Amino acid sequence: MRGTQAKSRHDTPDSAAACSGAGARSTFAVRLAAIAAGVVAATLVIEAVTPQSHSQAGAVQLQLGDEFYAEGRYRDALEAYQKALTSVGSDDVRSARSGVVQSALRIAEFDLARREAEALVKSAPLAPHARALYGDALWAAGLFDEAEEQYRDALSSASDLARGHQGMAKSLAARSRLQEAMVEAQTALRLSPRDLEVHHTVGTI
Repeated sequence: MRGTQAKSRHDTPDSAAACSGAGARSTFAVRLAAIAAGVVAATLVIEAVTPQSHSQAGAVQLQLGDEFYAEGRYRDALEAYQKALTSVGSDDVRSARSGVVQSALRIAEFDLARREAEALVKSAPLAPHARALYGDALWAAGLFDEAEEQYRDALSSASDLARGHQGMAKSLAARSRLQEAMVEAQTALRLSPRDLEVHHTVGTI
């Protein structure tokens, strides 16, 4: 009996230690599972929220670009449009890239304008506005015949495109066909009466 009691007393600390170790492992496992669950939840939240937030930031940059361009702050507009181009939703990519082309042309960044205009036409080969902008980029690069071809293509699809008529006005004026050039310029002015580029074209013919 005493031997049995002694054995029981001898075994009790080991049993307590074993129970304590098992409890610690159980607590650690629970904490580890909770952390893992938190990481998964955070990942899901990031995946759900980040694209929308990214797109919203791009939309803000696009709006800033439009405002800067309207104010004549073309370098600031270019920077805003370039930022927008990397973050806007797919529906606004064309608008952002168009802004990059127009702003780049305004500050004589002709290589950038042509590169982005080519990308614009590649993404929307049938879009008249894209064709006309590509024409502007080609014109700035001194490729006048190629530019006129783009203007004509644009107008064949959208006869009321002010930029296309303005481009044709420049092309005709360069070939000393001033009367025809003025008709095109006046048409562009009627379609876009607040466009300063059109006013400049009318004034130079």
